[in-house]
Amino acid sequence: MESRLQPIPVDIVSQILSRLPIKSLHRFKSVCKTWFSLLSDPKFCLSSERDGVVVWSWSKFTQRSFSLHSMDDNASVKELRTPWKEKSSSISIWGSCNGFLLVLSGRDLFLWNPSTGYYRKMLAYHHFLISMPYRITTGLCYDSSTDDYKAVIGIAYPGGRAVDDGGIFVLVGSFKINVLRRIHFPYNTRSVHRGPVVNGQLHWSISKSDTNFSASNLIIYFDPLKDEFKELPIPHRGENLIFGLGVLGGCLCMVRWDNENNYIEVLAMREYGVKESWTTMFFISNLKLYPPWERLEPLCFTRDGEILMLIVHAFSNKILAYNPKEGSHRIFATSLIDDRRADVATYVESLVSPKPKIPLEYIVDGFVKIFRGLQMVGTRMKMKLL
Repeated sequence: MESRLQPIPVDIVSQILSRLPIKSLHRFKSVCKTWFSLLSDPKFCLSSERDGVVVWSWSKFTQRSFSLHSMDDNASVKELRTPWKEKSSSISIWGSCNGFLLVLSGRDLFLWNPSTGYYRKMLAYHHFLISMPYRITTGLCYDSSTDDYKAVIGIAYPGGRAVDDGGIFVLVGSFKINVLRRIHFPYNTRSVHRGPVVNGQLHWSISKSDTNFSASNLIIYFDPLKDEFKELPIPHRGENLIFGLGVLGGCLCMVRWDNENNYIEVLAMREYGVKESWTTMFFISNLKLYPPWERLEPLCFTRDGEILMLIVHAFSNKILAYNPKEGSHRIFATSLIDDRRADVATYVESLVSPKPKIPLEYIVDGFVKIFRGLQMVGTRMKMKLL
């Protein structure tokens, strides 16, 4: 009597697949209907995420020498295949969320998932490139109530400090509704710096001062469900100078200067939203930084136990590798940054894809066709009765 192999339970199959490379999972969608359904499930897509770092760099002497690379937790670097025909420094990354990168290419904003190759235009940004404004900071977040991705852009006009006098204002636009609209920004400052998405909220660090060159001392977050900014509770010590924000081990991290002890302190919020849960992870000594011109942003852990951090400078950025066991740090050598101008962003490898937008005219056209079809059926039934 022949023995038949029993089918493997779906939960075990899910655990096995979740350990495979994202690009392999993307191909495995074609194996069978069961796997396609499993790999398309949003819960599986998010549970199989892997942390990564993306580096985009360009030559200091020409804008055409552009490159885009990813770096994993083993610090191995590989070039990313991009969907752009023309590569120049006009391409930059404005945010990341759920595996998507918010990319500015030319004068348009795009959603791009490097793991799956998904690439779609999100918004036209050029309508706001008027009267010589300049961008302060940006971000990308997800609105779970509408299943939509939102771009958040902080913009200022030179020469003024108050919002109505040419200061900062914030625009929000979504993937499904291709319109940028202005929202209320309750802080009269132009010293605003980028931060990560944690617990579904986009974080920025800002200064209480309304001057252009002030170090951050507050953390605010954008709630994509309500389209409003709120303040995140943080522990205060001295001047509370914040060097940067990041994510380590799934927790929001803050890098700040401890002027009492003359070193840099890295803290993690172990329980989101709870002020008392801020915990010191480690200290960095013998590292001189000058806020607000220089910043320090946590990137990721490596398999060797080091922590990669980005030193942001107005002219050149560097990657710092900190060893918590030895309490030492070094500059992470890579040709992507050492001899070129570059910037770095964190993202996660993911299978997530947004639902396609359905233009209003398609919906109306569909209803018209259904109505006409019902009319034809009714006419035929009358003819048969006669």
